[in-house]
Amino acid sequence: MLNLIKNEHKKIMKKKITLIALLLIVVFQLAMALTLKRVISSFGGQDTVANYFAYSTNVVFILQVLAVVIGATLISTEFQKRTIKFLLIRP
Repeated sequence: MLNLIKNEHKKIMKKKITLIALLLIVVFQLAMALTLKRVISSFGGQDTVANYFAYSTNVVFILQVLAVVIGATLISTEFQKRTIKFLLIRP
């Protein structure tokens, strides 16, 4: 079972869409952190990690959408290559 998970992980990391999604996640997180730091400091609030996570709910939504897109892409390529049955019948 562990070898199957390793193989699937390798397939995921070889795709360009995964690397693009990971880069987008990093860019969104950095942009949100810089924006929130400026907003919080301009209102005179404390610049803490807790305040950042309190205001960063939009980033979580973006991350969820990217995860769904990557998952859907993986499933569709498995159907397209007709290898989904091997994943489903293995113990």
